[in-house]
Amino acid sequence: MSQTTPPAVTRRILDHPILGPLDDRRIVHLMVDGRDVEAREGEPVAAALVAAGVRVFRKTSKRGEARQLFCGIGRCTDCVMVVDGQPNVRTCVTAVRDGMRVETQDGRGAWGRSRGDSSERKPSGMSAEEWAAGRLAGPEATA
Repeated sequence: MSQTTPPAVTRRILDHPILGPLDDRRIVHLMVDGRDVEAREGEPVAAALVAAGVRVFRKTSKRGEARQLFCGIGRCTDCVMVVDGQPNVRTCVTAVRDGMRVETQDGRGAWGRSRGDSSERKPSGMSAEEWAAGRLAGPEATA
C-alpha cells in the first residue's frame, strides 16, 4: 500500500501568485492501491496523489527504494505507476479520469499482473540467459 502523510485541510494551492485562483472542476474518484482518492477531473494523476498525501509512487527494481514525483514534465520515470493495469504510466502527464485504478509500481512493472506477483522474477537455479530466452520466446515456448 502507498505510504501517505496524515490528512491535512488541503495540500492544494488555492490561489497561486502567478497562475491565479484554482479553477472549478468536477470532483471525480480514483482507486489508489485500494483506497478511494478524490481528484479534480483532468488534473495530472500525480497532482491528485500528492494532494491526497501519497508519498510513494513506485519502488526501484534493484533496491526497492521509494520514488515519487521528480521532474513533473514526463522526462524522467520516477512517477511511473500501474494505471488501469498498464505499467510504466507517467502520472505527471496523465490526466485523471473518473474510476481510474492506480497502483504503486514494484520494479519495472508487469502487464495484467497484480502487485507482488513473482512470475517476473528469475527462478533460483536458472541462468539469466535461460530466463531471458524463455521470456522473449513467450509463454507458449515453456508450456
